[in-house]
Amino acid sequence: MMEMIAFGDLLHFYNFYYDKNRFEYPRIPIPYKVLLSVKNIRNACAHNNCILNNLSDKSSKIKPQIRNFVSDLGLSTNSPKLKCKALYEMICVLFSLKELSSYNVMKHNINELKSTLDDFSQKQLEIFNKNELILSTINFLKK
Repeated sequence: MMEMIAFGDLLHFYNFYYDKNRFEYPRIPIPYKVLLSVKNIRNACAHNNCILNNLSDKSSKIKPQIRNFVSDLGLSTNSPKLKCKALYEMICVLFSLKELSSYNVMKHNINELKSTLDDFSQKQLEIFNKNELILSTINFLKK
């Protein structure tokens, strides 16, 4: 089933399963809406969608688990960056990674992200050095 099912269908099954068994599992491991955000950013990456054009969007409603996750990282939960849909979805991916993977897998992926952000900063700095929105977004992600 895991080889054949689409990610969206897997999320529907996940939601169905935990809804049917809510008394056996009073705490759902990752909220369905958080996983929908993971699906959205996955689809944007898979289809090579530009997410830089949405960095000023402030439409995200922040789930409590994500707010706690960001707070545990030492970041302000009142940051306007957190309401940016693309950034919120990336943070949902990191939250899901933390919840679902082993420490070593998580550490490897975080190091890959840091390396990618550092490479982007070094290579693109002269292109974006006057664009405060992109620079502040990269700095937020680095934190």
